[in-house]
Formats: sequence, structure tokens, C-alpha cells
Amino acid sequence: MPTTSIWLNPEMTMYMIRFMGHWTTSEMKDTLQHTHSIVKGKEQKIALLLDFSESESIPDGVLQLPRRISHSLPENLVCVTFFGSSLYLQLILE
Repeated sequence: MPTTSIWLNPEMTMYMIRFMGHWTTSEMKDTLQHTHSIVKGKEQKIALLLDFSESESIPDGVLQLPRRISHSLPENLVCVTFFGSSLYLQLILE
């Protein structure tokens, strides 16, 4: 499985998606949509962490996905943090 998603604390205020190895734009989109439905159903404020430290690829078209989904984020999602050492992060930050 190229992505895994877990709650990082019992209070369910921090949710992490880890991207590993080679993954596709479709897998990222599906994972983000699933995360959206989980986060939207909670009352508390939630921080989303996207971990690319084990990612080995940057699929075509993936750089537009964060911009597209940013317009429909749930109101209780108060922070989105990207981390890792991949080229993907460098491209997003430029």
C-alpha cells in the first residue's frame, strides 16, 4: 500500500497520511477524499500531516491536487503540514 493514514493521538486532533514508495495521483486523490470525509465528521479542530519522507516518486499532475482540494477543506481542518525530504516538497514550496 503506497499510503497509510492514522490518528496520531487519542483525542483525534492530529491525523497523518504517509506516502511511501511509488504512488499515483489517483491514490493520492482517493486518500485525500477519504481523509476529508473522516475529518469533516469530527467536531474538534484537526491538524493534518502529510509525510513524504518515504516517497520515491512524483506522479504526473500531482502538483495541482493540493491547490484543487484546498478550496473544499472542512472548517475544522486548521493546519496542513507537509514534511519529508522528497523532491515533491521542494516543488510545492517553490
